[in-house]
Amino acid sequence: MPALIKKNMKKTKKLNSKLILIFASLLIVALAIIPLVGCDFLFDLFETTSTNQPPSDAFDGGLRVTFLDVGQADAALVQFPGGEKMLIDAGRWNLTHNQFRQDIRAFFPTGEMRFDWFIATHSHADHIGSAAYIVNNSYIRNVIRTKTFTQAEIDSGHYRSFGIPEGEARLHQTATHQNFVTALETSMWHDGTPTNIDIPRAGDYFYVGTNSATRARVTFYSPTTHRYSGAVQVNRYSTIFCIYFNGRRIMFTGDSYVYNENRILSTLPTNIDVLDVSHHGSNTSSNEAFVNRLNPTYAIIQVGTTATGNSYHHPHQVVLNRLNAINATIYRTDLHGNIVVDISICGVYLQVTPSRE
Repeated sequence: MPALIKKNMKKTKKLNSKLILIFASLLIVALAIIPLVGCDFLFDLFETTSTNQPPSDAFDGGLRVTFLDVGQADAALVQFPGGEKMLIDAGRWNLTHNQFRQDIRAFFPTGEMRFDWFIATHSHADHIGSAAYIVNNSYIRNVIRTKTFTQAEIDSGHYRSFGIPEGEARLHQTATHQNFVTALETSMWHDGTPTNIDIPRAGDYFYVGTNSATRARVTFYSPTTHRYSGAVQVNRYSTIFCIYFNGRRIMFTGDSYVYNENRILSTLPTNIDVLDVSHHGSNTSSNEAFVNRLNPTYAIIQVGTTATGNSYHHPHQVVLNRLNAINATIYRTDLHGNIVVDISICGVYLQVTPSRE
């Protein structure tokens, strides 16, 4: 299995004076060619952030994240500058799954769906409801899953193939999860290569793209190696990760609970640009310390109406209050439909566009 996820990040050693001179020279060259890739050179020098009046072509070739309106469920598609696509979760198993399937196919006008990455943040049905459908009807290069397994995987010790010790592997046996795992057995990329399947640990990361000027880094902060006691809480094993792209940061949190939020708090980035708010805005997540640490400019809440499965009264007011207290701009899929986040190719501009006001 290709080592696409980099293990055990280490601090970079101090540069000596000679390396600093080399770096400075390379930086000068890089700044000189920035206009060739569509960035406003002077603006980049004198402004640190802006969302004001970007030129009409500012987002051509940049990074785009579309948070899909799939009811009381999660699904987002990331389109990278090099053409790579990453699907994060796959909607609900009922009520809205047909809408998700229709919406996701719209991104592939030729009819053949290809995903370079599919990240299933955890194994609840409102996040992997159409995961088996996606695996069975598309080509996928890489799949990221978390540390919950079906009964057959537990019995066979399959979790050990991911480097997961026995005490960390958690059982989650549902029909939806089983269908997803079964589909993965025959999943492949378009060239016939079997899909690479991995389970990240906190501190792992990988890059998307080969051009250093436009590549993104995906860094994982959860799951950790911690072994939660008592009955398994699937949400505690949610994959939490951040996409870094030319100075911008977009954080995805699955359905993480306060338990794992507190455990990773000191490792998280600060002053991020966009937060995909955990657990549809539930008060089981997004504790005050977590929200204040991240301090997002924009908060996206993927949530449904009562008609689409939201019997929980999400988002809870206490979470909205915490986001308002840090002056985050809040968008909700139940109110605003699909929500598109665009970042210009050099990170100068960031724009959030809802499909309805």
